[in-house]
Amino acid sequence: KRRTRMAEEVCFDDGLDRVYTPTQWEPTIPQSWDCKSLNLKTNSGQDQILDEKNSAATFKISTDQFENSLNFILAAPKDNAPIISLVTRGVKVKDHPYIRHFAKSITVTPTEAIIGDKWKSDTMDPTRTGERVTKSDSQISIMSCRVGMVVSGLDWRRIALAGDNLLVDMNLEELVPGVRIKIGEEVEAVISEKAHTGCAKFQRRFGKDGLRFINSEENKKYKLRGVFATIEKGGVIKVQDSIKIR
Repeated sequence: KRRTRMAEEVCFDDGLDRVYTPTQWEPTIPQSWDCKSLNLKTNSGQDQILDEKNSAATFKISTDQFENSLNFILAAPKDNAPIISLVTRGVKVKDHPYIRHFAKSITVTPTEAIIGDKWKSDTMDPTRTGERVTKSDSQISIMSCRVGMVVSGLDWRRIALAGDNLLVDMNLEELVPGVRIKIGEEVEAVISEKAHTGCAKFQRRFGKDGLRFINSEENKKYKLRGVFATIEKGGVIKVQDSIKIR
């Protein structure tokens, strides 16, 4: 188990990635949410849920519970939806894992994506010649925070381990490739062709049933894992800004 207090932040480590959050940080959960009706088994302590050897084993939600949460997930607005949380992924240094940071605001540009996120380092040529690899189709990732709440067992800190930048109270069904969106007052983006699907790391963090729920054929149309977007116009994005379909 790892829990380290660093200045005004708390570090949670699941053995793959670390999450840094302000000690007093808590998201503003929409009043319309009825989390109790989900009847999910929640975890009693932050240390336990991010135990390195048992990060998924201490976290048990059945397939039936996932399926029963679908109506809650799909009840989110399909447009003009608020951003509940912002997450940046730090650059990997030596043997240290990528670090997630919850942020109150982020700055994005068409060339750099999210300032401070590891997207730029991921686009560098692995031969380290300095050449850029085309990866503009995944500059920013968007995930339903309702899906995040369900797969994480109502634990906000665990949601950051998914690695998605914008956690939004939105039904993503309408965000098909080519759809243009406005984020906050300044940022404009377009939904990418690239599919966003669950992987082995997702399974480790959220369990086999969580991965099966996200990737199931019948649920694909709901984009439960989220979507990628390309930045067309940069600017600042803040928590509680809205995503609107243009």
